[in-house]
Amino acid sequence: MDFNTEADEGCSAKMPPEMHGNQHVYPLTDSTTFSPFILIDGHCRALVMFDHSMAFKSHIFAERATEGWTGNGIDWTRLAELAVQEEFSQADEHIGYDSDADMFSARGARHTLEKLGAALQAIFLNDDAIRDLMSRVKNRL
Repeated sequence: MDFNTEADEGCSAKMPPEMHGNQHVYPLTDSTTFSPFILIDGHCRALVMFDHSMAFKSHIFAERATEGWTGNGIDWTRLAELAVQEEFSQADEHIGYDSDADMFSARGARHTLEKLGAALQAIFLNDDAIRDLMSRVKNRL
């Protein structure tokens, strides 16, 4: 199923999990491949990261707190937008963002979210890459 803006409108990554016995299970959820980002592919398709994972990089964002950086989901959206501008071709599918202070959330076609997940995971694992993007995002967006 391809990303459909109209069908996904109002779709949030905070969708309720399905119940299987006594356990909550998100359909087709991959929480390891792009860790700490989670790929959800079910009723809604999204790449998400929650605030408990963002906290691991708070020291990087604190270095630029005077410029308004906090390390929240909105800041991660700004980094993702720049990474997409620089690394993705025009042929890649559209990515929609629905982030807030305690969650990063991107929606799009599965293959595009997989590509974004790999790119953001590499950035997350490299403090200097985060610093580099932060230094350039104000000038480009």
